[in-house]
Amino acid sequence: DRHELMYDPQHELLFCRNTKVGTTTWLTHFLHLSSLSASEKNNTMFSSPKLHKNIPPLFKVLDDDLEMRTLAQSTTSFSMVKHPFERLVSAYQDKMFDGSDPSYFKIRNFIIKKY
Repeated sequence: DRHELMYDPQHELLFCRNTKVGTTTWLTHFLHLSSLSASEKNNTMFSSPKLHKNIPPLFKVLDDDLEMRTLAQSTTSFSMVKHPFERLVSAYQDKMFDGSDPSYFKIRNFIIKKY
């Protein structure tokens, strides 16, 4: 899906975004590559929501860009993934152990009582 890709033709980079695997860090790197002013960069850098909202549109893969296979072969293309077990542990810690999301209170209490 082109919406999850970020393309920087100047540096020949093609990044496929995946959630929860360092995307904010990579958005910060792309922020530094962007043509935004120093003031705009400073205003965006320390805000994850601003990074996720403002940076991807600056590096869109446009319809008139190269065909996807050609684009991937002509750039340094990359993506980050987590091992499935790491995802499970991360979700458990985030939703069950930290317990800050009220929508998980019922299931968390059930699991605690049962096990």
